[in-house]
Amino acid sequence: MRIIFNWQLGTNFGWGILGLNLFLRFCNDKRFQVSMGGAIKPSHLQGIDPILLNQFAAKFVDANKLWEGSQSRAILDDKAVNIYALGNELSHNDRANYSGRCIKVARTIFENTNLTPHREILSKFDTILTGSEWNKELLTEISEQNIKVIHEGVDETVFFPTDKSGLLPEENFYIFSGGKIEFRKGQDIVIKSFKIFAERHKNARLVVAWRSPWPNISVGTKGILEHELKLDQKGFLDIKRWCSENGIPDWQVIDLPMISNFSMSQVYKEIDVGLQLSRAEACTCLPLMEMMASGIPCISSQNTGLRDIINSENSIPIECDNLDAPSAKDKIGWGEANVDSVVEALESLYQDRKAGKAIGNRAANWIRSNGRTWNAHSEE
Repeated sequence: MRIIFNWQLGTNFGWGILGLNLFLRFCNDKRFQVSMGGAIKPSHLQGIDPILLNQFAAKFVDANKLWEGSQSRAILDDKAVNIYALGNELSHNDRANYSGRCIKVARTIFENTNLTPHREILSKFDTILTGSEWNKELLTEISEQNIKVIHEGVDETVFFPTDKSGLLPEENFYIFSGGKIEFRKGQDIVIKSFKIFAERHKNARLVVAWRSPWPNISVGTKGILEHELKLDQKGFLDIKRWCSENGIPDWQVIDLPMISNFSMSQVYKEIDVGLQLSRAEACTCLPLMEMMASGIPCISSQNTGLRDIINSENSIPIECDNLDAPSAKDKIGWGEANVDSVVEALESLYQDRKAGKAIGNRAANWIRSNGRTWNAHSEE
């Protein structure tokens, strides 16, 4: 059976990580011929375990040959499955330009909730998948088709509880925040909350993995802060300057370069607390799930897709102020985490490390016992 994951795989952005993990698992099954919505290049595979890279090298070559066939208008039979990536406004690209009748599947991941103008797009698909109950509820309002939720996962062989290296100053308290910078992701809330907390605790360190392949979409982000994010003289995001202008000294910020998802486990093992203060998440947020799987106690906004993963046992949920407004049809369900509550949660984990360890252990167990892994995702 032919299966096309009709987007680009990669190791440093959400859709890419999803595509890579699905590709590795499906192409390892002899029943399937698997390809992506574009040629797989060495730059897309940075950071992969060298043994895996060697094992799947022929599979990547085979997938590229299949994709090249799509560019010459190869015809799919009616048993082939073509899975499209639908984002905001249900927009998508038919990267693998096949002809012929096949089973068309829409995998929808969106935060813009104004779907009514785009409802007809869904009628083109035989099956609709989505990544959260929040997205499903919104889709149900505009479509009578059956909509299935398949939650994203983590690679439990990469992300699991482990000890710190012992090479960093043990007196420091490391707080991690990840995700590309945008209003939706709430990095402004992270900065404001950390500033207040760090004024009390000079040993606090903010570790950020906020870089992405698309820096220009982050420029100008300000949110609840006084100063907006700018580029430096070399055209890169000036994250340390952004933090400094908004009250956090340079020496309290560790700005990580853009690195492979496979390398993040080496970062997580040094972290004391994870912060995920998004105003909206279409799925359940990969960095949050990876931190939880790694046994890190996490503080998270309680809104949108995040409700599918966090609870008072496996994390510290933060209630949010509703961002809904009569004119805000594009932000239904969005919520802004309360800064005072975030600071209080950070303080509680700082003062009681044993309680934090227990939350982290429960989180790691929850991820595995609830099937939030890429293996379980692929089976669904």
